[in-house]
Amino acid sequence: MEHQELIWQQSKNTVTIEVSTQSNEAIIFSLEPEIINFLAGNTPKFYEFFIKLKGENEKSFFVDFNNLKPVASSQSKLRITITKKNNFVSTKYRGIQEKGRYSIARGESFYERYLSETGWIRQKNYFNLYDYSEVTGNKTKIKKEPIKVDVPLVKETLKVQTDTKKQQASTEEQTETVSKKCISCSEIIPDNYDVCPYCSTQQTEAKEKNVDIVL
Repeated sequence: MEHQELIWQQSKNTVTIEVSTQSNEAIIFSLEPEIINFLAGNTPKFYEFFIKLKGENEKSFFVDFNNLKPVASSQSKLRITITKKNNFVSTKYRGIQEKGRYSIARGESFYERYLSETGWIRQKNYFNLYDYSEVTGNKTKIKKEPIKVDVPLVKETLKVQTDTKKQQASTEEQTETVSKKCISCSEIIPDNYDVCPYCSTQQTEAKEKNVDIVL
């Protein structure tokens, strides 16, 4: 069996391990605090992981845990003291489908080589492997809600805009009809002005021209 080095990292009370599927999909799983503390308190810190993902053959990895540090745990000692196997499965995994399973072993020279819920044993023991992102909820899909449009409000807004434009056009039209040109300088001035504010010319002549004589 070919051995590879397993990628792992520790952040405060969490130790995560990354493994790839045959389709190169990365799966990250975490170790229980009791397992972390147990392995951190043992020497040497070089272990072998047997990982079997669902639908794939089992693979073997070497892991160097020399930098592994103990974490906060409900257990007071650096050993796994849980005796009932079912109790070892945390409630945080309920409703989450396991991605596979893994087994932890120490050197082949040890008679009791494989890690279990109660410590080292002779037979290979497996723990369920869960996707860390599914357990923590970090991997969330953003649901895009449809944009709700208030149709009556849109219609009313468009009506107001149309009425405003019509009013502006009417005002401009009225401005054009109530203005005139000065008879002298040709500047545009209000129709009711008798004297041009630009050249001071009397506009009576213009009014006289606009008067219709009825016989």
